[in-house]
Amino acid sequence: MAGKALKESRPSDEGIVVLGIYHQEGRFEGAPNKDALIEAGNTIMVYGNEESVNRLGACNPNSKETLDKTDERAEEVE
Repeated sequence: MAGKALKESRPSDEGIVVLGIYHQEGRFEGAPNKDALIEAGNTIMVYGNEESVNRLGACNPNSKETLDKTDERAEEVE
């Protein structure tokens, strides 16, 4: 997904909704539109079924660490 806009990477085709993007410089972009650019080093907040999210995480070399962070953030909200 890195280097592509959401409309190019089309996560919705995989059953994933991008809820937000944490940019490296500290900015959070909530409810990003289709032109939002995913850059290397960004963290994306997603919603989707477990299989789709795991498949997306498998594309990331740090997927285990990233998914763990996401789980922690989700637990904080609950």
